[in-house]
Amino acid sequence: MRSILSFSFVLYIVLFVRCNSDKSYVIIGSVPTSNYKGEYVYMIPMDHYSKERVDSALIADSSFVFKGKADSAEIFILRAQKPLSRFELQDILVVKEPGKIHVRFDERSSAGGTVLNNTLQRWKVGKESFDDRFNSLSIEFSKADSIRKISLSAKSDSLRKANVDFHFNFVKNNRNNIAGKLVYRMAGTSFTEAQKKQIEDNRLY
Repeated sequence: MRSILSFSFVLYIVLFVRCNSDKSYVIIGSVPTSNYKGEYVYMIPMDHYSKERVDSALIADSSFVFKGKADSAEIFILRAQKPLSRFELQDILVVKEPGKIHVRFDERSSAGGTVLNNTLQRWKVGKESFDDRFNSLSIEFSKADSIRKISLSAKSDSLRKANVDFHFNFVKNNRNNIAGKLVYRMAGTSFTEAQKKQIEDNRLY
């Protein structure tokens, strides 16, 4: 009886170690139509770039797959091979981390399936929402008379402040992960001095 229990315990330890040491990832991507069949998608490291670190995957029908090891979280850019295709397939930032990652390559691409990719996708959706509102406001401003432009300018200032606060809160709430560090690099210069001090005091980076 003791030998059976010992064997079960050893088997449990082996399976536990194996599961926890599995740092493999797979990116399962899709494109809107089969028109992209035969084209390649590049996976380009955002930092520490070198040709040797660029991976590629062939689009078969309407899908593509990347797989490999993810010893630590790192951000990559997925980009269509052909420049003309990039007008239809938006570049997308993907965190290479253990697990199954789903990517939708489209006019507005998306990624998710793992913790950090879900986090980065929420930020992307928020950012694009602000971008759309800024764009609409700019179009309206270009057609407005001088009186209307005064109120639109005030609206623009308010929207700009909300945008800065959105990025700041994202960084503050993701202080310990690579997604927060990325957004800080991209938007940190727009933070107020008080916001920057709070980041420094909390030793986010």
